[in-house]
Amino acid sequence: MEDYLAFRRMITPVLVQILFWIGTVVCLIVGLGLASRITILGSLVVIAGGVLIVRIYCELLILFFRMNETLTDIRASVQTQALGAPPFTAPSAGSRPGMSLGTAATMGFRMAPPPGPDERVRPDGEPGSGLPGFRG
Repeated sequence: MEDYLAFRRMITPVLVQILFWIGTVVCLIVGLGLASRITILGSLVVIAGGVLIVRIYCELLILFFRMNETLTDIRASVQTQALGAPPFTAPSAGSRPGMSLGTAATMGFRMAPPPGPDERVRPDGEPGSGLPGFRG
């Protein structure tokens, strides 16, 4: 119960299963309702196709929650295997004074500035802008 209150375990997968059964019942009702207007074979195709589409949609929803649970389990096992080492947390933008989002993203590495106009070389090897037809 504590995991649900702390949002470490999700209740949405249970709700997705309920959504699947509601969608299946709706497909059955629609398919049987269409039986008087279209052929029986067409009605069966509507029922089977509808249930298949609802199932695929629900499986895609469940997939995200299963990935979350698996990653949570991996993190817990890595923390227990680290023999008391504190868990790794990525630095946030405000973790150090004066750290901007750009320096947090590059983890302190600086990129070299682009070459200036005098440092560029044209395709023919002469100094200049490197642009065709430009004489610098």
